[in-house]
Amino acid sequence: MNSDLIEERKKVAFNIEEFTNWYYGGAEKVTEQKFFENYFLNDPELRDNIATSYLSHQELYEESIRKATVVLKKLKHLRNQGYNDKDLYSKILGGTFQKYIFREGNPLSVHFDMFIPAIKNMATLEQQAEWLPKAEICNMIGAYAQTELGHGTFVRGLETTAIFDQRCQQFVINSPTITAYKWWPGGLGHTANYALVFAQLYTQQKNHGVHAFLVQLRDEETHKPLKGITIGEIGTKVGFNSVNNGYLGFKNVRIPLKNMLMKNAKVLPNGQYKKSQSALLNYGTMTYIRVGIVIEAASFMANAATIAMRYSLVRRQSPIEPDQPEPKIIEHVTQQMKIFPVIAKTIIFKQAAEFLWGMFNDVSKELEKGDLSRLPELHALSCCLKAICSNEATQAIEVCRLACGGHGYLTSSGFNNMYKMVTSAQTYEGENTVLLLQTARFLIKSWGQALKGEKLTPTVEYLKHFVSRSGETVAWDGSPNGIIRAFQSATAGKVALAYKHIEERKKFLSPEEAVNQTGIELTKAAELHCQLFLLQSASTSINQAIKKLSPALAFVLRDILELYAVDLAIKSLESLLQFVTATSEDIDRLQVRLEAALKRFRTNAIGIVDGFEISDLVLGSTLGAYDGNVYERLLNEAKKSPLNQEDVNKSFYLYLKPFMKSNFKVYVNPDLKEERDKVIFNVEEFTNWFHGGSDKVKEKRFLENYVLSDPQLQSDVDSSYLSHKEKYEEAIRRVVVVLRRLEKLQSEGHQINDLYVKVLGGLPVTNVLKEGHPLVTHMGMFIQSIDLLGNEEQKAEWYEKASRCKILGTYVQTEMGHGTFVRGIETTATYDPKTKEFVINSPSIRAYKWWPGGLGHTVNHAVVFAQLYSLGKHHGLQPFMVQIRDYETHMPMKGIIIGELGNKVGYNAVNNGFLGFNNVRIPLKNMMMKNAKVLENGEFMKTNSPILTYLVMTQTRVGIVRGMAEYLMKASTIAMRYSLVRRQSPIDPNSPEPKIIEHVTQQMKIFPSIAKVFAIKYAADNLIDLYYEVSADMKNGNLSRLPELHALSCCLKAVCTDEAARTVQICRLACGGHGYLNSSGFNDIYGNIVAAQHYEGENTIMNLQTARFLMKVWKQALNNEELTPNLQYMKNFIQNKGRRSHWDESVDGIIRAFQSATAGKVSLAYKHIEERKKFCSIEQATSQTGIELAKAAELYCQLFMLQSLANSIKNGVRQVSPALGNVLKNILELYAVDLAIKSLESLLQFVDISSADIERLQNKLESALKAFKINAIGIVDGFDIPDTVLGSTLGAYDGDVYKRLLEQAKKSPLNQEDVNKSFHLYLKPFMKSNIVGPTRRQDVI
Repeated sequence: MNSDLIEERKKVAFNIEEFTNWYYGGAEKVTEQKFFENYFLNDPELRDNIATSYLSHQELYEESIRKATVVLKKLKHLRNQGYNDKDLYSKILGGTFQKYIFREGNPLSVHFDMFIPAIKNMATLEQQAEWLPKAEICNMIGAYAQTELGHGTFVRGLETTAIFDQRCQQFVINSPTITAYKWWPGGLGHTANYALVFAQLYTQQKNHGVHAFLVQLRDEETHKPLKGITIGEIGTKVGFNSVNNGYLGFKNVRIPLKNMLMKNAKVLPNGQYKKSQSALLNYGTMTYIRVGIVIEAASFMANAATIAMRYSLVRRQSPIEPDQPEPKIIEHVTQQMKIFPVIAKTIIFKQAAEFLWGMFNDVSKELEKGDLSRLPELHALSCCLKAICSNEATQAIEVCRLACGGHGYLTSSGFNNMYKMVTSAQTYEGENTVLLLQTARFLIKSWGQALKGEKLTPTVEYLKHFVSRSGETVAWDGSPNGIIRAFQSATAGKVALAYKHIEERKKFLSPEEAVNQTGIELTKAAELHCQLFLLQSASTSINQAIKKLSPALAFVLRDILELYAVDLAIKSLESLLQFVTATSEDIDRLQVRLEAALKRFRTNAIGIVDGFEISDLVLGSTLGAYDGNVYERLLNEAKKSPLNQEDVNKSFYLYLKPFMKSNFKVYVNPDLKEERDKVIFNVEEFTNWFHGGSDKVKEKRFLENYVLSDPQLQSDVDSSYLSHKEKYEEAIRRVVVVLRRLEKLQSEGHQINDLYVKVLGGLPVTNVLKEGHPLVTHMGMFIQSIDLLGNEEQKAEWYEKASRCKILGTYVQTEMGHGTFVRGIETTATYDPKTKEFVINSPSIRAYKWWPGGLGHTVNHAVVFAQLYSLGKHHGLQPFMVQIRDYETHMPMKGIIIGELGNKVGYNAVNNGFLGFNNVRIPLKNMMMKNAKVLENGEFMKTNSPILTYLVMTQTRVGIVRGMAEYLMKASTIAMRYSLVRRQSPIDPNSPEPKIIEHVTQQMKIFPSIAKVFAIKYAADNLIDLYYEVSADMKNGNLSRLPELHALSCCLKAVCTDEAARTVQICRLACGGHGYLNSSGFNDIYGNIVAAQHYEGENTIMNLQTARFLMKVWKQALNNEELTPNLQYMKNFIQNKGRRSHWDESVDGIIRAFQSATAGKVSLAYKHIEERKKFCSIEQATSQTGIELAKAAELYCQLFMLQSLANSIKNGVRQVSPALGNVLKNILELYAVDLAIKSLESLLQFVDISSADIERLQNKLESALKAFKINAIGIVDGFDIPDTVLGSTLGAYDGDVYKRLLEQAKKSPLNQEDVNKSFHLYLKPFMKSNIVGPTRRQDVI
C-alpha cells in the first residue's frame, strides 16, 4: 500500500461506509453488488490473459462471444440456486462490473436490452407466448433494426418497405435504395439470427407508416444468411467494437402475416389495416433508457474521478516552494480544480437521475389513470438530461485523463475505454442537439402558457414569476438558493428572448423556419433549464438526506453542493450576467468562494471516491488501484504487451535491417455539386493564398501524388482491424516504403527544402500512417539533438549516420515518475575516472525512462538525460549518447531493460517505450559536450549557455500548433461535406428532409470550426515570425523578447491543442452516429491531437508559465517600464485606472474588449498574490492563485490569436480579388463574434456590455453564419486535401457517402466469411442448451 494514500485516508473526517450506503440506496444494495462482483469477477474464465486492446478486431469479437456465453451460463447457475430476482439480468448485464468483463461492449446486450423488451411492449399476448420463451433462453437471438444508413433520428423518413401480399398472406420486405440499408443495430453483424425490423407498411396500396416486424435473418442450424438477406458488420468504431453492430439489406424477403408485431396496430388477412391503442408506452421506454444513460454517465465519472484522485495523491511533481521536494500534485490548486468538481458532478448527476426516475414512476401511475398532463414535461427533462449529462460526462472523463498527464494517455489507465463508451451516448438514443431542441419546444410552449396565465407543470413553474418582469434583470445573491434563482432568471430570460425572436421571424418565415433560425438560442435555453434542474434536484435530495445522516457526512454533502453550485455559476456567467445584476466584486467573491470550497473538499476527497466502492477489477486502471502502487502496475502492465514477449520483432529483419544497410472524371454527389456551383469566389485563388503561393501548392500536390501513389502504401484492410503487434509491423513496413520513395526522389535530382519534414511531419502521410510511425522521434528529435547538443567531433561521428538511418535513435528524457519537472529526473550518470566511462543507472522504478517514441523495439541508440556525478559532485542534468541494442542482432545491450509501453489512446504505431539501466557503461566521449563537458581527470567544465534549447522548444511548439490547424482542416472538411450530403429532420412538416446544413444548429457546429483553422494557422505563422526576429536579436546580444516568445509558445501550445481536441469532437458529433465509425476518420484525428495535450509540456503548466511572464509584465507596467508592442495595452488599462471599458461590437472593438479583460484578469491575479503573500510564501501564494493565473494566460492567448488573424486577414484582403476579400472578412467576423460570445463570462467582468448588446451580438453571429453558408464548401475545398490524405468515408470530394460506408464495412475481416467460428464454438452449443431465461413477474416467489 502506498504510504501517501495511507496518510491521506487517515485524514478523512466522515464514515466512508455510511457514505457508500447512502450513495447506493442502502446497505442491502451494497451487499448485493459485492456478491455479484465476487461471483462473476473471480471466475478465471472471465479474466483477460491478454488485454483486449492488443487483440485484432476479429479476435476481440470472438473473445466477447466466448465471455457472453460464460456469463449467461453463470446466470443459469444462479437461477438454479434459487436466485429469482426479476431484475437479475438487467443487474448483471447492465451492472457496472459488466464493463470489466466486456471492455468493448457485449454482442448480446441489444438482445436483452431492446429485442426482448420490444417484444413485450409491441407484440400481442399470442406473439409473446410464441417468441418470448425462445428469446429468453437464447434459442433465438435478436437485434433491433430501426436506424438506416441514410436515416437516424427522423424515424418517419425510414425507407425500408414491408408490402402485404394478400394472396400469399405474407409481407415482402425490401431495401429500395442503399440509404435504406439498416445500419448500427448491435449484434446484427454476425451474432443475431432474428431482428425486429422497422419498415414502412403498405397494404391495399396505402402507406400506414412505420411498423415493426420479426424477421429471421440466419439459418438456426448453419447460421448462414437466408435468401434475400445482405448482412455484415459495419467495421471498427471509436469504441464498442465487440458489440458487432451490423448492416442489413433486404431483397424480396418474405415473412408470414403473423410476424408483424400487432399490439398497437394490425393487418387483417384481407389486407385491412387496423390501429388499436396509442403507443404511449414508447415514450416511457425512451425515458427509461435515457435515465439509464444518466446513471451510467455518473458511474463512468465515478470511475474517472477515482482514478484521477488516487493518482494525484501518489504522483509528485513541480515543487511549489523552491528547493523543496516535489509535492503530491493534488496540492496544486489547478489540479484540485480539475478533479474535485468532477467528483461533485458525479454525485449531482446520480441524484438527478434518481429524482427523474421517481418522476417517471409518478407519471407512469398518472398515465394508467388517463392523465397525460405531465408526460411532455417528463419527455422534455429526459431529453435535456440525456444530452447534457452525456456531454458533461465525456468532458469530465477527458479532464480527469488530462489531470493524469501522459500516463492517462495509456490504455492501461482505464480512461480510454470509459471515454469510448460515454462518447457513444452522445449520439445514440437521440442526437443531443435534436434532444435539446425537443426540450426547447416544450419550454417555448410553457412560456406561451405562462403568458396566458395557464397552469404550469412543477419543473417550469418558475417561468410564471418572470413573465411580468420579462426584460428586467434580478439582483445577484450568492447563497445556494440565490444561485438557483439566478439560473431561473437566466433560463426564463433565454426562453423569453427565443420566444420573442420566433414571433418576430414568423412575420417573414414559416413557423418552422422561424424556429430553425432561432435554434442556437433554443438549445442554450434548454441547456440552462437542464442545469437548473440538476442544481435544484440535487439541492432538494441532499437537503433531505442530511436530516438522516451523521453530522460529519452531512457537512461533506453540503460541501459537495456548495462546490457544484459555485463552480456551475462561474462557468455559466456568460448567461447569468445577461439577466442578473452582478458587480465585478460579486464575481471576485464567487471566485474566492470556489477556492475556499476546493480547500474544504481537499481532506475528504479520497474518502468520497473510496466511498464509490469501485473494486480494482471493475476500475481496471494501473493508475487508480486502491493500493496506489502506480509505478509497479504501470511497468508490469507494459511488460505484458505482445511486442515485449520477444526481444526482437520480425519487422527488424524484414524491413528495418535491410533498409539500414542500404543507401538510403468522377461521380460527384449532386447536392455537393449544387453547393459548389453557388460559391462566389475562385477556390484556386483561395488555395494559393492559404498555402502561400501557387509554387507551394504545386510542390504540395506533387509530393502527395508522388508518395501516396505507391501501390505498396495501399491496403484493403484498415489498420484499425489489426492487432497491436500487427499495427507496429505494418507501420515499420510502410515508413520504410516512404523513406525509399523519398530517397528515390532525391536521387532523381529533385531538390526540395525540408523534404522529409514536409512528408513525414505533415499531412501527406497522416492517412497511410494513421497511428504515427516508429521513426518519428528519430527524424524529429534525435537527429536535431545531435546537431544542437553535440560538439563538432560528435556531430562528425553521429550526424551523418543518423541522417542516413545507419543508426536509429530516440530522445530519452521523461521518466515514469518525472515529466514536466526536468530537474527531478533520477537517472544517474556517474563518471569513473579509472576506466574513463560513465556508469548509468536507474536507482528506482520511478527512474525508468518512459514514453520516448521508437524506444520499444525500433531504435538502437538514445540521447539519454541523466544527473551527472563526477568526483563526488553533482553537476545537474546532462545528455549522453547510449547504444541500447546490438547493430546486427538488435538484441538489448547488457544492463539494458527495455520494451514498449503498450496500447494508448492513439499513436499506437509510434512504439513508445520504457528503458531501465543497470550499471550500463559508456565511454567518456559519449557525453554530449556542446554546452558542458567532463575532462579525463573528472573535472567538470561548463562551456555555452544552452539558450538554443529555448528556441528548440519554441520551434517544436510552433510545429504542434500548425499541426492542430492541419488536423482541424481535415475534421471541418469531413463535417462540411457530409452536412451537404446527409438529409434529416424536415424543418417544415410534410417536406422532404433537408441537407442537415440547413439547420442553423448544424451551421453553429461547423462554421466556427472552419474559422478556427485560420486563427490557429495565423497565430502559428505570427509566432514563427516572432521566433525569427528574436533569433536575430539574440545574435546581437539582445535577449529582451525571449521571455515573451517563450510565454507565447507555451500558451499557444496549450490553448490550441485543447481547442483542437474540442473542435474535432464537435465535428464528429455533427456527423451523428456515422462519425463514431473509424472509417469516418475522426477517431485517428482525435487520437493524434489529444497526444499533443501532454507532450512538450503539460497544458496547465504551460499556461502557468505564461502567467508568470504576465505577472512580471504587470509589475513592469506598474513601474512604468518599457513593454513590448504586443503588451502595450497593459499600460493603457493602468492609465484608465482599471475602469470598465465601453463595448464596441466591431472586430477592433472586440480586440479592445479582450485587451481590457486580459489586463483585468492579470491585475486581479497580481492583486490576490500580493494579498496572499502577507500570510504565506510567494510560491504558495502563486499556487493558490493558479486558477486565475491559468485563465489570464488563456485570455492572453485568445487575444494574440484574434489579433494575428485580424492582421493576416487585413493583409490578405489587399492581395486578393474583391470576392475573395469579402470571404476573408466574413471568416474574421465569424471568428471574432463567436469568440466574444463564448468569452462573455470574462468580458462582462471588465467591459460594459448590456443585455441589448448581447442580443445584438447574437444577431450578428446568426448573420455571419448566414453569410458564411454559401461559401463554406468552397473554403474547405480550398484547403486542398486529397481523398488519399483525408482518409474518410464521410468527407471524400465526390460526396458518395453511403456507397463508401457500405464498401468500407464490407472490407471488415469479419465480413470475409458468412459465419464466424465463434458461432460453432460458443454460440450454437449455448443456444441449444436449456438455459433458464429471465424470470417473468408472475414467476417471482
